[in-house]
Amino acid sequence: MATLTSSATAIVPRDLMLGRADTVVTTPSGPRAAEDSGVVDIVVRGVGGVRGTVQTLDGRPLANAIVGQVVTLVRAQVIDTVKVRANAIARTALGRTLTAFGERRRQGLGRFFGPADLEAMRLFRVTDVLRTVPGVWFELSGGADFVIRMHGFSSRCVPTLFVDRMRMPGTGALDSFLPPDFVAAVEVYRAGVAPAEFQDIFSGCGSIVVWTGAGR
Repeated sequence: MATLTSSATAIVPRDLMLGRADTVVTTPSGPRAAEDSGVVDIVVRGVGGVRGTVQTLDGRPLANAIVGQVVTLVRAQVIDTVKVRANAIARTALGRTLTAFGERRRQGLGRFFGPADLEAMRLFRVTDVLRTVPGVWFELSGGADFVIRMHGFSSRCVPTLFVDRMRMPGTGALDSFLPPDFVAAVEVYRAGVAPAEFQDIFSGCGSIVVWTGAGR
């Protein structure tokens, strides 16, 4: 229902777009990027009607107003197909991330765990994947938190943690803020072999790189 509110001497028109819509799911046509595989188009179609009232500013029916509002559509304006791609931006970003991940994996300078690897491991905690990497230890830091340590240039040290390229302050709370289902890939580098973007030259330790992708 549409309500046109006016003073006693004027009527304010409002454009309306109302109607019940039916949705039809279709497969997009034409070339698609690899990261858009499985994405569908949602086409919205439907018909509707318009009804209304005229009232004063205080909400009472306007005296002597005639309300008919019978509309005959001679030519209906058809809106072009509406395409909705769920998580299209996220899919694209994750696709690019995994492409770069695959390139580094082929270089073989670290240990790499992609989506298929993580799925097969059925992780209970994110740090479970690190427990399979030689040269990685866990030390109890108090309470239920653990400090992750690796072999450095001279002794055991705390590696630098990156989550989606963002450097994190320490590694102890990794399990508390990142559920396993949100992890899409993991990279582990020993000291001195991590790419420059994932390396802290002053720490003398390795690096752990975690990539997220909700719902994998």
